[in-house]
Amino acid sequence: RGGSQSGQPVRPSIDTLLGISKALSGGLKLTVQDLVIDQESIRISGTAEGFSTVEEAKNRLTAVDGVQEVRIRGAKADAGGKSISFALQLLRNGGNPS
Repeated sequence: RGGSQSGQPVRPSIDTLLGISKALSGGLKLTVQDLVIDQESIRISGTAEGFSTVEEAKNRLTAVDGVQEVRIRGAKADAGGKSISFALQLLRNGGNPS
């Protein structure tokens, strides 16, 4: 499982998971509710304290080894405006956007 369809190596999932865990710890007030990993991308969804927290998570995840690009796929205030539901897509190195 060391390659992708583009022929470029894809970093093993466990290393990427460790990088994600470190990036999202350290003061960010968010909860990850769903995490899906495939050969080309990683999708993370959950809730955050505010829109700035979602943006900060995106910025931190961009620095994770094995991640080429991070896109915010959705961010909206929940009823009452007490938290933000978000969805992020991380394009893995060697992956193709979908």
